Amino acid sequence: MNGKKRVLALITSAAAALSLTACGSSTGWAARSEQVSMPAGVYILNQIDAYYDAQEALKEAGVEWDSASTKPNDVKKLVLKNQINGQPAETFITQKTEEYVRAYFAAEKLAADRGITLSEEDEAAVKNNVDFIWQYSEEFYTQNGISRDSVSLMTRNYLLQNQLFNALYGEEGERAVSEEEYQNHYTESRIRVRYLPISLSSALSDEEKAALEEKANGYLERVQKGESLTDIIQEYQDELYDEAQKAAGENAEEGSSSQSEPAEPPTITEGEYDLILTKDSSSPSKALTDEMFAAPQGEARLVKDNYALYIAVRVDPMFSTEDYEALKPTLLREMKEEEFNQWLAEQGSALNITYNEDALRRFTPQKLNFKTSAD
Repeated sequence: MNGKKRVLALITSAAAALSLTACGSSTGWAARSEQVSMPAGVYILNQIDAYYDAQEALKEAGVEWDSASTKPNDVKKLVLKNQINGQPAETFITQKTEEYVRAYFAAEKLAADRGITLSEEDEAAVKNNVDFIWQYSEEFYTQNGISRDSVSLMTRNYLLQNQLFNALYGEEGERAVSEEEYQNHYTESRIRVRYLPISLSSALSDEEKAALEEKANGYLERVQKGESLTDIIQEYQDELYDEAQKAAGENAEEGSSSQSEPAEPPTITEGEYDLILTKDSSSPSKALTDEMFAAPQGEARLVKDNYALYIAVRVDPMFSTEDYEALKPTLLREMKEEEFNQWLAEQGSALNITYNEDALRRFTPQKLNFKTSAD
């Protein structure tokens, strides 16, 4: 996950349980640029972001640990004893933190210079986010020197960066992306799959699973001969509906008191059982993703994993313009976020930033403490 997304995840997740060294009166601010001052809490949030960048860099380099069983502070010790790109991890984290600090100040200045402000809706979203995470994480932030105001400032700055990004690359932006670029990236990075899932419940016997696989192969042959997969999905859902109605009737005959109005039979529309997949998609099944990326468009396949059988076929990725349009913000980020980050860093490099050396000596990567109440 890139830096800004990591920051956003940290400050908007109600489950974030981070503890940091508390701020003293002489270290309440960490950096200043022109008329903007960065509280120590905002600096620490950027430092945490840089720490997670270090984690990712080490994993890419082949350093491994079990995230599920290794305590967070033990992971920190492992990270800090390693080197990244030939330099100590602590140096890497400090340099990355400075990059994020420059980006923070650059966003504040550029937004002010260009008259970019947050709307009332944006301000309400900031408040709602902070209210939400404070309900769950107040203890962890306050006991370690990250104030509610620092969380709000970081959230606001991220939104300003988002506004700048859209002003640069969005419609009528200085570097607006063409429709052709959108479509090329969409079709190169994604496929659209129409599929029928058949559950292999653990409650089924081997004989029942074999019967379902035989049924699935029958469906596959029909699709391969030209039948509509949507029609077959409708047929299968009708069968499930009839079975459910039959079971409900048997329960009623047995005097069950929990009767309800019968549900309407399903009506399946074309495209309703479609998925848009990237190569790293793991839902509903990584096996399905891998198989369908290997399959040519229009060729039906039967895919099996431990949980289900899937009759699937790749269809025109532009089948639904509505789905495509809804993905455009994500596509734009994928295409231009790295370029934007570089541009923002360049803008930040031109700024005169004064650091509070007392704060920097106090808030080092070694002082980060990720212990939670569950540890």
